[in-house]
Amino acid sequence: MSSPFVAAGDFENLLADTSDLVLDVAPDGRIVSANPAATEVCGYSWAEIVSLNVAQLVAPEFLQIVNRTISAVTASAETAVSELQLVGKSGNRIWLRAKARPVDSDSGVAVRLVGRDLTGAVEAELRVRQIEEHFRAASQASPDSVAINRLSDGLYVEVNDGFTEITGYSRAEVVGRTSLELNIWADPQERAAMAQQLVENGVVQNFEGHFRRKNGRVLIGNMSCRMVTLNGEPHNLSVTRDMTAWKLAERTLVEREASLAEAQQLSRTLMAAIEQAAEDIMITDPDGNIQYCNPSFQRITGYSGADVIGKNPRFLKSGRHDAEFYRQMWETMKAGKTWTGRFTNRRRDGSLVIEDATISPISDASGKPQGYVAVKRDVTEQLELEAKFQQAQKLESIGRLAGGVAHDFNNLLTLINGYTDFLLSGLNANDPLRSDAEEIKNAGARAASLTKQLLTFSRKQVIEPRALDLNATIRESAPMLRRLIGEDVALETHLDASLGLVMTDPDQIHQVIMNLAVNARDAMPDGGKLDIHTMNVELGANAASVYPDAKPGRYVKTMVTDTGIGMDDHTREHIFEPFFTTKEPGKGTGLGLSTVYGIVRQSGGWIDVRSVVGVGTSFKIYLPRVEGVAPAAAGGSKAGTEGGFETVLVVEDQQPVRAFVKAALNRYGYRVIEAADGNEAIAVANRHSGQIHLLLTDVVLPGMNGKEMSDRLTALRPGLKVLFMSGYARDVIGHRGVLDPDVAFLHKPFGPDELATKIREVLADSV
Repeated sequence: MSSPFVAAGDFENLLADTSDLVLDVAPDGRIVSANPAATEVCGYSWAEIVSLNVAQLVAPEFLQIVNRTISAVTASAETAVSELQLVGKSGNRIWLRAKARPVDSDSGVAVRLVGRDLTGAVEAELRVRQIEEHFRAASQASPDSVAINRLSDGLYVEVNDGFTEITGYSRAEVVGRTSLELNIWADPQERAAMAQQLVENGVVQNFEGHFRRKNGRVLIGNMSCRMVTLNGEPHNLSVTRDMTAWKLAERTLVEREASLAEAQQLSRTLMAAIEQAAEDIMITDPDGNIQYCNPSFQRITGYSGADVIGKNPRFLKSGRHDAEFYRQMWETMKAGKTWTGRFTNRRRDGSLVIEDATISPISDASGKPQGYVAVKRDVTEQLELEAKFQQAQKLESIGRLAGGVAHDFNNLLTLINGYTDFLLSGLNANDPLRSDAEEIKNAGARAASLTKQLLTFSRKQVIEPRALDLNATIRESAPMLRRLIGEDVALETHLDASLGLVMTDPDQIHQVIMNLAVNARDAMPDGGKLDIHTMNVELGANAASVYPDAKPGRYVKTMVTDTGIGMDDHTREHIFEPFFTTKEPGKGTGLGLSTVYGIVRQSGGWIDVRSVVGVGTSFKIYLPRVEGVAPAAAGGSKAGTEGGFETVLVVEDQQPVRAFVKAALNRYGYRVIEAADGNEAIAVANRHSGQIHLLLTDVVLPGMNGKEMSDRLTALRPGLKVLFMSGYARDVIGHRGVLDPDVAFLHKPFGPDELATKIREVLADSV
């Protein structure tokens, strides 16, 4: 069988293995011959393809072009060039760039189409175009800035809408210019660093730079670049995202996180302060239900947090405030205002606590209270101390008054009692006037005792203290105490064997014990128990919490406790006031406890009282502890009432008292010279040519006091003995009423015998 190619006749100049497609087409469109490349590309066998009309092989849209080409070539015999598209047997499209020229064939003149298969190239070009179109569409749709710069000179060749939107420049303003010309980079060093990375690596990722918009505002961008080749030249394809808002948000977030951290630290600090605060702090919801309470609340009230959270604080009410008090408080707080006031609440154990409170609303933006915070300070002890201090001040004022009255009254009593003694000495036992004189004497004695108690209370009584063992004093007093309190009251003593000494007047401390025992007996009409305890104590820096005048140091504490009827707060506040008594008229002077108070205070100590109605009362006496050994009791008897021959200088500003003293001394044989004040006494002493054996002087004198005058006279007359007398000694001859050891003293009122005895004692003293 002969080859179809050879049979075509006019294919003799064509190579059978050419890659070009060759088709011979008759003027009527019949395909009369085809080479192997044509049959292979179109998918037909040679026999199939030569049975086709060109209209069956050419794509419909190109058929008209092909027909015109065939007609033109047949008519003019000129070669024509055109692009066309064939449709293969399987429907595939084949792009050709064909040349057409006339040829002779077995059927006559034909048109030979010689074409190169461009399908792959055209499809690749179409794909590139599609990719470019897709890229352009994508870049235009992207909000990011997309730009292409030529690396050789940096000129922009293309930018997208995102670029113009971000930078503010139009495309026409950018293409053909460089970023340096447009001053787009805010920091040229950043541009240099980015370009270096691109050249070295061919790519730049996530480069953060600062870019200047057309209006001058600087933005922060995140740029990624890649080196690409366009038209054989290297270009920079960059995509930049505006991160300004994000960076601002990030910075704001960091600042907020820092602020939050600071706020959290502040919150922790505040919470620590609240937790450690001495004040009672409580937070409630709008209805007053407790949401939080700090440890001080728990310490002060005795309630734990678990006990109170979620509850209304009305369980703290003491009953000391009426409904109007709470109504006004709530009206103030619900109006969004801060309420301040003082609560008396009840602790868990039933005791009362007084607190100064400030309650503030926690309001929302509209001012509506969302809750309340209460800060309360326990002032219970403070108020108790203030009350004690006020009481002490009041007692001090009364004491000054009592001391002033006692001074004048003792002068009168000296006259009354002294002249009564004169009167009695002149009346025999059967004289009808003797009983009257004795009543006067008894009344004077009671009056003297009364003034002595007043002076003791006012701490103006001159005392003669010595180092004293209180245990010994209590043991000596015990037999008398048992007789005093009666058989239905049991006396128990608990005495510390190592008890220290105190510096006090033994007669006065004995009086303290007796007065307390009498009060205890009266508080136990149906019997009971009286306990006396002694112990050593040492008080620290908080000593003032026991008593306003208390000071740190070592003390001897004596506690006298009864199981009697007790006292309420009102009574306890007044017990040390002179003439205050709860006893029936005629059964007490009201000076017993005031005397106790005065003796203790004059001895440098203080007294504290605790009492519960129906339970009993406890008096706690604190006296400073001293070092030393208690002296043995003095033996023998004092000098008796006897007269003398010596010369006595009497100095007394009250003429009646001076006259009485002179008369009394004359009765006992003494020679008396007298003066009304210190200056006169010195003048009298200077005029007197003989010896003056004794100076008897009042302490309180007009102008120069008795101590100053005695110092001057003893300097003028060495060996002169001095005896002071007074009903109100102040601190002239002692320290705070405590008699100096080398001072002789006679307390007014006194009788002739006392005066004579004391003078004889001083004159007989060789010291």
